Amino acid sequence: MAETATSPGAAGTAENVPADDPAEPAPETPTESSSSGTTPESAPVAATKLTRRRRVRTWDRPPPPHDWRWYVGNVGKMLIAVGLLMFSFFGYQLYGTGIETAAAQRGLEDEFEDQLAQSDPI
Repeated sequence: MAETATSPGAAGTAENVPADDPAEPAPETPTESSSSGTTPESAPVAATKLTRRRRVRTWDRPPPPHDWRWYVGNVGKMLIAVGLLMFSFFGYQLYGTGIETAAAQRGLEDEFEDQLAQSDPI
């Protein structure tokens, strides 16, 4: 069973935190930090930047890397957007212009019937 220690910051509560909790790393000695090669960006986040659920806040996280997956994902989103625009344009071409054409044909049909009614029969 893991050792537990009482949280010193929680006054009046009996919250037990595992001693080997990854959210609160052990302080490194100068010889360990120079040999491990960690950079400030990859260093563990301090416990004060964690939420109640022991998650790092969104604005404290490092930005995601822009590798090939980021570019391929954005190209895919762009192609989907272009496809939807083309689909809506073709829908307008087939359906929208058909409505306009039908209205114009009805108008011409009425005009033609009026001209036939005014002309002399043969």
